[in-house]
Amino acid sequence: MKTFAGELIPNDLPSGRGLADQGRDLGNQITMGVSNFCKFHGVKSELEYKQKMSREGRIMTALTIGLTDWPETKKGLQYIKEVSADRGFYIDRFIIALDRRMGLPSEMRAAAIKETGPMLNSEQEWLEVAQSVQIQPHMGDMMIGSPSSLDNTRRALEAGVNYIGNLSQFAWKYPGWPGDDVAQMSEVVKALGLMASKAGEGAVVHSYLDDGFPAQFGDYSSYLGWAKFERYVVEELIGAKLAHAYGGLTHDPITKTIVTMAIESLRPADVCSSFYFG
Repeated sequence: MKTFAGELIPNDLPSGRGLADQGRDLGNQITMGVSNFCKFHGVKSELEYKQKMSREGRIMTALTIGLTDWPETKKGLQYIKEVSADRGFYIDRFIIALDRRMGLPSEMRAAAIKETGPMLNSEQEWLEVAQSVQIQPHMGDMMIGSPSSLDNTRRALEAGVNYIGNLSQFAWKYPGWPGDDVAQMSEVVKALGLMASKAGEGAVVHSYLDDGFPAQFGDYSSYLGWAKFERYVVEELIGAKLAHAYGGLTHDPITKTIVTMAIESLRPADVCSSFYFG
């Protein structure tokens, strides 16, 4: 018995192309900001900076941080920046680990259970993420993938954040979200359309593979197949740029090296990967 893909897809699903176009339309109405870090280095985006570092053969350094709230997180970043500079160590970027409530629409966050990590509660705090410390921010949690994908992505872009994810988190559930998978994924597709509208300016969709379905696979062939599938959806179908990250769940250095090289072999020349865990 033959089964066709069309028979598996409900007739009442929203048009993916239409959702992506909504995101593009929003992108045409906003301006992507330039971070404090990028201004200092004379570039317009983190992608441009990464490409510059690649040409120079320099390995960039990133840290992950997420304290009780944004003011504490900002103070922590400023302290790390000062101490590392005193010791001759340069940190290029930070990954902000936000409270999962940030993935909910803003009007639902107050009623949701507090988790670890900071919230961004005002336009000023969003702006400060990219403008208050001379380290480039990476927003890879509770952004693209969440029920608040579109709004969070807009705010991040306007503040001066360029690498935004985490696409793999579309599989996550967000306590307090009353919508279904279709409603959540619709917001993801809109956000991907928004990122596509700014691809020429250096906006890059981030996907940390270990946060999604690939972490459940039993072999790395399937893992890499999923990475290729994401590239097909994001790059070919929607027209955005995609950067992968990997390595937090792999302890063996030989395996990690091989898989990293394999993921890199899928990367287009005009995009730099988000990060790899050492």
